Amino acid sequence: RKLQAPDDSDAHEPENIYTGGMYYQKIGSNKWWLRFMVTQKVEVFLQYIKDNHIGAIPDEVIRFSFQDPVSGRIQLNIFSIEQEVCRGWRIEPHKEPLVLSKRDADLFGSKDLPIPPSCLITVWAKLSCDPEE
Repeated sequence: RKLQAPDDSDAHEPENIYTGGMYYQKIGSNKWWLRFMVTQKVEVFLQYIKDNHIGAIPDEVIRFSFQDPVSGRIQLNIFSIEQEVCRGWRIEPHKEPLVLSKRDADLFGSKDLPIPPSCLITVWAKLSCDPEE
Protein backbone atom coordinates (compact mmCIF):
# COMPACT_ATOMS: atom_id res chain seq x y z
CA ARG A 1 0.00 0.00 0.00
CA LYS A 2 1.04 3.57 -0.59
CA LEU A 3 1.47 5.54 2.62
CA GLN A 4 -0.85 8.53 2.50
CA ALA A 5 -3.22 10.39 4.78
CA PRO A 6 -6.97 10.04 4.21
CA ASP A 7 -8.58 12.70 2.00
CA ASP A 8 -10.32 14.21 5.02
CA SER A 9 -7.10 15.54 6.52
CA ASP A 10 -7.07 16.00 10.27
CA ALA A 11 -5.27 19.36 10.10
CA HIS A 12 -8.21 21.05 11.83
CA GLU A 13 -9.21 18.25 14.21
CA PRO A 14 -9.77 19.17 17.85
CA GLU A 15 -6.87 18.36 20.19
CA ASN A 16 -8.80 15.50 21.78
CA ILE A 17 -8.88 13.39 18.58
CA TYR A 18 -6.10 10.80 18.27
CA THR A 19 -4.96 8.43 15.53
CA GLY A 20 -4.43 4.75 16.12
CA GLY A 21 -3.22 2.33 13.54
CA MET A 22 -1.42 -0.90 12.82
CA TYR A 23 1.38 -1.72 10.49
CA TYR A 24 3.16 -4.96 9.66
CA GLN A 25 6.78 -5.81 9.01
CA LYS A 26 7.93 -9.18 7.72
CA ILE A 27 10.89 -10.33 9.80
CA GLY A 28 11.22 -13.95 8.67
CA SER A 29 9.84 -16.40 6.17
CA ASN A 30 6.71 -17.01 8.28
CA LYS A 31 7.05 -14.29 10.92
CA TRP A 32 5.75 -10.73 11.11
CA TRP A 33 5.72 -7.92 13.62
CA LEU A 34 2.38 -6.21 13.98
CA ARG A 35 2.61 -2.89 15.78
CA PHE A 36 -0.29 -0.74 17.02
CA MET A 37 0.72 2.89 17.44
CA VAL A 38 -1.04 6.02 18.74
CA THR A 39 -0.30 9.60 17.67
CA GLN A 40 -2.25 12.85 17.60
CA LYS A 41 -2.22 13.25 13.80
CA VAL A 42 -2.69 10.86 10.88
CA GLU A 43 0.17 12.49 8.99
CA VAL A 44 2.55 11.94 11.91
CA PHE A 45 1.61 8.24 12.04
CA LEU A 46 2.20 7.75 8.31
CA GLN A 47 5.41 9.80 8.22
CA TYR A 48 6.88 7.93 11.19
CA ILE A 49 6.30 4.58 9.44
CA LYS A 50 7.72 5.89 6.17
CA ASP A 51 10.85 7.34 7.83
CA ASN A 52 11.57 4.60 10.36
CA HIS A 53 10.11 1.32 9.11
CA ILE A 54 10.97 0.95 5.43
CA GLY A 55 8.95 -1.84 3.88
CA ALA A 56 6.27 -1.74 6.58
CA ILE A 57 2.72 -2.37 5.41
CA PRO A 58 0.23 0.02 7.00
CA ASP A 59 -3.21 -1.24 7.88
CA GLU A 60 -6.39 0.57 8.78
CA VAL A 61 -6.06 3.84 10.65
CA ILE A 62 -8.72 4.83 13.18
CA ARG A 63 -9.51 8.09 14.94
CA PHE A 64 -10.73 8.11 18.50
CA SER A 65 -10.84 10.15 21.68
CA PHE A 66 -9.96 9.04 25.18
CA GLN A 67 -12.94 8.91 27.54
CA ASP A 68 -10.85 10.33 30.37
CA PRO A 69 -9.17 13.51 29.08
CA VAL A 70 -6.51 13.45 31.83
CA SER A 71 -5.46 9.86 32.43
CA GLY A 72 -6.94 8.18 29.36
CA ARG A 73 -5.78 4.78 28.21
CA ILE A 74 -6.56 2.52 25.28
CA GLN A 75 -6.29 -1.24 25.62
CA LEU A 76 -6.16 -3.69 22.73
CA ASN A 77 -8.12 -6.89 23.15
CA ILE A 78 -6.67 -9.56 20.90
CA PHE A 79 -8.34 -12.52 22.55
CA SER A 80 -10.92 -12.86 19.79
CA ILE A 81 -8.21 -12.95 17.11
CA GLU A 82 -6.06 -15.31 19.16
CA GLN A 83 -8.61 -18.02 18.55
CA GLU A 84 -7.29 -20.28 15.85
CA VAL A 85 -8.84 -19.32 12.53
CA CYS A 86 -6.77 -22.08 11.00
CA ARG A 87 -3.99 -24.27 12.24
CA GLY A 88 -0.60 -22.70 12.04
CA TRP A 89 -1.28 -19.15 13.22
CA ARG A 90 0.18 -17.97 16.49
CA ILE A 91 -0.10 -14.47 17.95
CA GLU A 92 2.17 -13.39 20.78
CA PRO A 93 1.98 -9.94 22.41
CA HIS A 94 5.33 -8.59 23.64
CA LYS A 95 3.67 -7.09 26.71
CA GLU A 96 0.44 -7.61 28.58
CA PRO A 97 -1.86 -5.89 28.93
CA LEU A 98 -1.65 -4.11 25.57
CA VAL A 99 -2.26 -0.63 26.95
CA LEU A 100 -1.26 2.80 25.63
CA SER A 101 -1.76 6.07 27.49
CA LYS A 102 -2.97 9.48 26.38
CA ARG A 103 -0.05 11.02 28.27
CA ASP A 104 2.46 9.13 26.13
CA ALA A 105 0.63 10.08 22.93
CA ASP A 106 0.76 13.73 24.03
CA LEU A 107 4.50 13.48 24.83
CA PHE A 108 5.46 11.86 21.52
CA GLY A 109 7.93 14.03 19.65
CA SER A 110 9.34 15.62 22.80
CA LYS A 111 12.79 14.85 24.22
CA ASP A 112 11.02 12.66 26.81
CA LEU A 113 9.40 10.42 24.18
CA PRO A 114 11.05 10.58 20.74
CA ILE A 115 9.21 7.47 19.46
CA PRO A 116 5.43 7.01 19.40
CA PRO A 117 3.75 4.83 22.01
CA SER A 118 3.04 1.40 20.58
CA CYS A 119 2.28 -2.23 21.30
CA LEU A 120 4.23 -4.95 19.49
CA ILE A 121 2.78 -8.35 18.59
CA THR A 122 4.62 -11.17 16.82
CA VAL A 123 2.60 -13.24 14.35
CA TRP A 124 3.72 -16.64 13.05
CA ALA A 125 1.90 -18.34 10.21
CA LYS A 126 2.10 -21.24 7.80
CA LEU A 127 2.22 -20.14 4.20
CA SER A 128 -0.65 -22.47 3.26
CA CYS A 129 -3.02 -22.08 6.15
CA ASP A 130 -5.92 -24.43 5.47
CA PRO A 131 -8.67 -24.66 8.14
CA GLU A 132 -9.01 -28.38 7.34
CA GLU A 133 -5.32 -29.24 7.96
